[in-house]
Amino acid sequence: MIHLEDLKEEMIGLQDSIEYKEIDSLEDFVESLDDSIPFKTQLDKLIEKTDTLLKDSKDLFTKNVCTKWRNELKNMYNLPGLWKKNGEYISFEELIKHKLIKIKNNYLYEVSESLDGTFIIKDDLIGISSYCFSDCNKITEIIIPDTIMNIEESAFQYCSSLTSIKLPKKETDFDVGWFYGCNNLRKIETNAKFIKGAKELVLKDLKDATNIDIELISRED
Repeated sequence: MIHLEDLKEEMIGLQDSIEYKEIDSLEDFVESLDDSIPFKTQLDKLIEKTDTLLKDSKDLFTKNVCTKWRNELKNMYNLPGLWKKNGEYISFEELIKHKLIKIKNNYLYEVSESLDGTFIIKDDLIGISSYCFSDCNKITEIIIPDTIMNIEESAFQYCSSLTSIKLPKKETDFDVGWFYGCNNLRKIETNAKFIKGAKELVLKDLKDATNIDIELISRED
């Protein structure tokens, strides 16, 4: 898990040579944060503070530093691991250490049903095993990196709270059965090649759901 000291080290390192009062005030703001505050809440507060400095400062150099700082903060949202619903962040390594996920042959093999929130898969894996997320009914979002080359059958079945998933842009086999029982799924980001016909395949998995309106977003980046 990332703690406040990690945040301080990451952020304060960007302003060691800066003497402007605006930057000093941001350092003071970081120092004032409390370890009891969820990490995501800390990020949100820092981004809000940095946005204020960008808006109010008239100094170009300060603006450049704040812009870099803000980008670093935003990048933290994409750290592999789990963003819990309460704002707490658990790293991928911690998830493995506490046996909340299992890795086998560079595949994400199993994810604990106890996990909730947004799950971001690490980019050194190459695949997701069959039934990997099966019955993970507290996970609301899954983000899959482009390094994932294979997603096996029924990988996400019965993720009943899943509302959004980002698939790798190079994925070539959109498999019927991936989303069986994912009756709250509303948004899928996928390769543009899958848009045609993909909705029909998804609806076959969600045949027991009501008022289905799937948003398929083309990934052309």
